[in-house]
Amino acid sequence: WDIPDDTGAYEATVALIDSYRVEASLTADFALLLRTASLPSSDTAVSLYYFDEGITVYIRVTVVSEAGLGVFSGTASEVPVIPGLVLPSLALSAFETGETTNVEVNFTTFSALPVDAQVVLYLPGFQLCDSCSAQVSGSVLGMDGALTIT
Repeated sequence: WDIPDDTGAYEATVALIDSYRVEASLTADFALLLRTASLPSSDTAVSLYYFDEGITVYIRVTVVSEAGLGVFSGTASEVPVIPGLVLPSLALSAFETGETTNVEVNFTTFSALPVDAQVVLYLPGFQLCDSCSAQVSGSVLGMDGALTIT
């Protein structure tokens, strides 16, 4: 978003903005808020997570200043989707039935993941054994890098 035309002094003055308040709702009248976020005045974008796919979410923004909450922006609506992966690849070290193989998986997410995000990898038709081991290597940004095999 852009700084509003009037930040409380009949002009757009960034110095008057303490923060921005972003609200998300299932209804256009914002009668029931799903989430609110408070952002520093230097921010002009926000990522909101954990919305159900396929359900319209309404978003609006306002300035918070010494005078209180400003006038809310126009309402934007979006239908959340799970974005695809960027350049995913999977490589096996062996291709014969019954052979032990190493699996190398590489991908980049479309956007940053929250700290408590989980990545689930399905390998249909593969049987993991009790003595199987796994390790994570490389860069896992925004996550603790822990790996669980079930």
